[in-house]
Amino acid sequence: MGGAARWVLGGVLAAVVCAGGPASPPAADAAPALPAWLVPGARASWYQGSATIPSVGTLLEQDDQGNWVDKNGKKYREVDNPSTAGAGYRQMTVIAADAATVAVEFRTYLLMDPQGGRMMSNGTEGLVGTARSLADYWISPTDLAAKQEVREGGLTIRRLKYPLRGRTFDAIVFETRSGASYQRTTYDLATGLLLVASTSSTGRGGFTPNPNGTSSFSAGSTTITSTVLTDLRALKLPWGADPTPAAVRRGLRLDFRGTYSLVVPGAPVFPQALSTALVFGAPAATWAPFRFHSALTPIAGGRPQENAVDRVAGAATTMPAWIGPATFAKLRPGTVVDDDPVTRFRTTFVGVQGGVATVVEEGPYDRYQGHYDVATGLLVGATSAQQNGVGQTQIQVRAVPR
Repeated sequence: MGGAARWVLGGVLAAVVCAGGPASPPAADAAPALPAWLVPGARASWYQGSATIPSVGTLLEQDDQGNWVDKNGKKYREVDNPSTAGAGYRQMTVIAADAATVAVEFRTYLLMDPQGGRMMSNGTEGLVGTARSLADYWISPTDLAAKQEVREGGLTIRRLKYPLRGRTFDAIVFETRSGASYQRTTYDLATGLLLVASTSSTGRGGFTPNPNGTSSFSAGSTTITSTVLTDLRALKLPWGADPTPAAVRRGLRLDFRGTYSLVVPGAPVFPQALSTALVFGAPAATWAPFRFHSALTPIAGGRPQENAVDRVAGAATTMPAWIGPATFAKLRPGTVVDDDPVTRFRTTFVGVQGGVATVVEEGPYDRYQGHYDVATGLLVGATSAQQNGVGQTQIQVRAVPR
């Protein structure tokens, strides 16, 4: 059975229609040493929430058929100005890390049941950084230590003791204020990980109707966001250190064909033709960049809806693009490979049948299956089912023979 070392603060083709792309790594001078936690298989999870709070419940919107008329003769109608909110988690898994490059897989989850903590998968993306930073989620401790404290204009940089989830961290805080916007990010000086990020911004105002038949100008809606680090652990996957297969080379293209269906009990099913492709860039020892292409044909026919994004592949994640052939021989059917404590997604090795090995990842609303050729270790098919209300979105793709 797989396991994980965990420091508590106290993928696969099934996601074919979820997109995202890696940022280009920034230029770096002499690379600082990586912190001990930043190794393939390290997984960090952040809670993320956002809310938009309107200053008024109704606004006036220009409409030639509206009942409100200004002094210039323009007509307006009343429209609702509702508040919105949502929450979920963003999970980062390190695929590769060395002095030149840090490649990570990001997955996002929507919190569908806040009281029960049940989540739905909502997409996968890749990010390639350096030994200095990974966007806003991690900054090298060496670089953080070199930051000078500042209090001038709208910028403040200061060090402090920061309590979070039963622990107190030596942290550094960056605050910026500009007009109607505010941003604050707090990093752990020891690991370089983002501990907390908060933003607030107020949009443009507008006119709102008054009870006496007049109108007045109101402030815009205020949007606030919050990001909090909740977990850091090391995945202990049986295939986590498997090298890049010899078949993966620059320019290799793996094509898949299948269907995308919305299945509702009692209703007819109209599968849409789906094609995907992985086009690899120059591989490294344990990972490779690739361009992910997808094309979904509308139900009524016509030109497919095409999409292409950059991603990263490697074995150090729960649903990888490949698994070393030797690893399959060591696994027993039904082995639980990983139980994620944050998302409650479980990864299980199902077994081998007809030269194809299957790994399944299940969550409260999701079930993904990756199918691998036991001879090459490469992914040769995937299926997914995601519950959406009374219906279920189903995806099935198989590799096109090369």
